[in-house]
Amino acid sequence: MSTIRPATLAGCMLLLASLGCDNGGGSGDDAYEENDTTATAYDLSAYEDTWLTEIAGPGILVGTGAPIDLDYYLISLGSGSNVVIECTFTHAVSDINISLLDSWGVVATAQTMTDDESIDIYLSSGDYYIEIWNLEDGTAQYDLRWYTY
Repeated sequence: MSTIRPATLAGCMLLLASLGCDNGGGSGDDAYEENDTTATAYDLSAYEDTWLTEIAGPGILVGTGAPIDLDYYLISLGSGSNVVIECTFTHAVSDINISLLDSWGVVATAQTMTDDESIDIYLSSGDYYIEIWNLEDGTAQYDLRWYTY
């Protein structure tokens, strides 16, 4: 029996997103929709070190089974920096995971069995996508921020 690694799974989700597949989010589930693909990612570049709840409320994933709901956020870096991405949620409600993508695919993934996920990584200048995903049915709220140091 083979095991799907998180990076492989996230890469498959990136493929779905790049094809423009509606992955269950639909319109109206949060203020950042339609952000179900990298092409329609909500731009957080101007919101460094600002939680989503301070911008327009929490993010919401609407889990409807397969295909799963995906939310994408764009961050643009003018120069190389260490970047931290933090996603807070309640694991007892839903198991939310995050990935960081560039134009080539998955750069990093955080997938644990606890509340909250984070990525801390050095990135070159360029555009990156934060991918928020959930493999469970039901609706889950999350908060998200990114910052450099």
